[in-house]
Amino acid sequence: MKALLALLFFLVALASIHVHAGDEGYDLRGQHRAGLKYRDLYHYKISTTTNFQKGGAGVPEVTDLILDQDTVITVKSVEAGKVKEFTTQITKDEQTTIHHQGDKDAKSEEISDLSGHLIVSVRGQDGWEHTLGDGQPTPAQEAVLKTRSGWDDGEYVPAGKHPIGFSWEADPLPITNLLGVSCNAASGKVKMTFTSLKEVHGEKCGVIESTGSIKVKVPSFGRDLSGTMDFKFTLLTCLKTGLTVQIDAETDVKASGAEVTTEDKATMTDRVEMLE
Repeated sequence: MKALLALLFFLVALASIHVHAGDEGYDLRGQHRAGLKYRDLYHYKISTTTNFQKGGAGVPEVTDLILDQDTVITVKSVEAGKVKEFTTQITKDEQTTIHHQGDKDAKSEEISDLSGHLIVSVRGQDGWEHTLGDGQPTPAQEAVLKTRSGWDDGEYVPAGKHPIGFSWEADPLPITNLLGVSCNAASGKVKMTFTSLKEVHGEKCGVIESTGSIKVKVPSFGRDLSGTMDFKFTLLTCLKTGLTVQIDAETDVKASGAEVTTEDKATMTDRVEMLE
């Protein structure tokens, strides 16, 4: 009888150890690997209202900008857990702009100079270098290449394993870049919470949510305007690969300066489909 009770006690203790081991948490950064290939569908829409003060009367101008991108990204090499080189095949990169002023609308459409081309991106000691992988770039293409960003290391997500319900504070500037907001400075903290797990295309992903407000300085007509950015976003990060496979975001930036006020309301969706 004593032997049976001892055995039962041992099994209960073993089960308890197993449960606690499983509760250690999840690595939200995952592990990047060479050969990773995926399709990225990106949609961004922003409506900007600009009010110029002239003689005490506001003269509003409204501009809508819609950006659609379809790219295939391949990781070529990884060093010390970080992507060293990747390529981007740009299938589609189109921008539609509509200017509204009074009863007059002016619409323009633009296809990026890099649309249809392969971009090679390599991390160096002084940052990222982007080159055209399928020919010699034109002066216009060289100018666009200089504006491209490198791989998002996801450092706004803390390293290590974290349980569901874990919250942390991130620096604001990387978040504004993630959400497509153009600003030269940002202050405050962005509180983020690992709220749940969700399966996307057969892969387990961590759901991260955030709602809040930060102070920003945004460029406008050659100068910086001071203001605030209200935001709400949900992102899904693949626990296996570390890729952000989904983003849904809303932002509202209000800023002002001498004789001008602006408001930028934007929505963004980003979807990743694994290929290899």
